[in-house]
Amino acid sequence: MTELMNWYKPLRGPEKWPNLYQCKDYSEICSHFSVEEMKLFEEQLSEYLCMGNITEEYLSAVPMVVCWYEGLLETKDFIEETML
Repeated sequence: MTELMNWYKPLRGPEKWPNLYQCKDYSEICSHFSVEEMKLFEEQLSEYLCMGNITEEYLSAVPMVVCWYEGLLETKDFIEETML
């Protein structure tokens, strides 16, 4: 894993990852994932949130961050599963 975001304090604002920032456990995920991973999660959430129609193809491979965002995964489980 690359550099973790334990130094995330300057990046806490919504301008860096506006969708992730809205989540109640934003600080917790920042402390477990790298900048690259956070960028990927934000991209995946943005794609999901901008989707007009959710297709069967998309549902067959929903990113884990989307499941977490929708409350289907607890934060602890999302962190553990993603870091495997």
